[in-house]
Amino acid sequence: MARLLSLALLGLGTAGLLATSSATNPVPRREFRPAAGAAAVAAFSPDGHLLGLVGTAAAAVGVYETRTGLLLRTYAGHAQPVADVAFAAVPDTAVSADTSGLVRAWNPETLAPLISWQAPVPVLFVRVVPGGNRVLLVAATQVWLWNLRRPAVPPVPQRLALPAKARITAVAASADSSRFALGLASGQALVQRLGPMPAPGKTKAPLPPPAGLHNVVLATTPIQDMYFGHDTLYAAASTPALLRWVPTGTTVLPELPLPEPLTSVEADGPDHLAVLGFASGQVAVWHLGRNAPTYTCRGNGPARQARFQPLAGGLVMARYEGQDVKTWKVW
Repeated sequence: MARLLSLALLGLGTAGLLATSSATNPVPRREFRPAAGAAAVAAFSPDGHLLGLVGTAAAAVGVYETRTGLLLRTYAGHAQPVADVAFAAVPDTAVSADTSGLVRAWNPETLAPLISWQAPVPVLFVRVVPGGNRVLLVAATQVWLWNLRRPAVPPVPQRLALPAKARITAVAASADSSRFALGLASGQALVQRLGPMPAPGKTKAPLPPPAGLHNVVLATTPIQDMYFGHDTLYAAASTPALLRWVPTGTTVLPELPLPEPLTSVEADGPDHLAVLGFASGQVAVWHLGRNAPTYTCRGNGPARQARFQPLAGGLVMARYEGQDVKTWKVW
């Protein structure tokens, strides 16, 4: 999917994309509003046909059709506010976690429950590992790996080497599904290998010491978002720069200067393009080689999530702090 983003946008070229958004503030294709409150969480399905949306302090997940913006159904399997939701590549599977630590896997087409697990602490992030069969469940200081192909096996805790008093604020999995990165409130970032899953017939896996662990300081402010690219880790920390790091060691690349504070980042697999969200509300498809935008759009308030979905006709999605979710069609 990420490669489609690169090929499609590079094929159009800067002129073609700017022609697509001839206005300085193009009209959103669709706007998505939760039933109550502002949008707090938003996620595309793997094929881009669905958008999961959670309102502030809401205990339900709205499942919307991205093409029409219509609310199709509402999953109400939580009693506490939902902290995050993600769609897995495993057919018809969504995973949501609430502030009590309850994690549920369910069918977004029928809303049928599949399986649940109770974490010992609140789960803040649900991230699908590329390949789609596993998800990372992330708390403030703990991480678990759940194999959706074997959902009856409890999620496996990952042995972390966090600095003292560390608090996790962002997470990303590598494209080759072997590693994950954590961003911390201190501005530090660390990368380590995913731990092993239990052997067939077993319910527990050994916890080896962290392998391939690297830890660097990227900023003096909390890491707010991360993307694990082909050979570069990208991070946003509300500074006017795209932070970059070679995750195989401790080499921190020069910051890519930006015109305003960056709050969200996602890049394509070949590391040619990125989708950037800014504190001003601007969202841009950014050519990393030229350090220049090829498409821009804008909403109200800081863009807390900026994502791209090429399989849904080239949609840029942005979730704005205290506001709703908007999508724009890039091509």
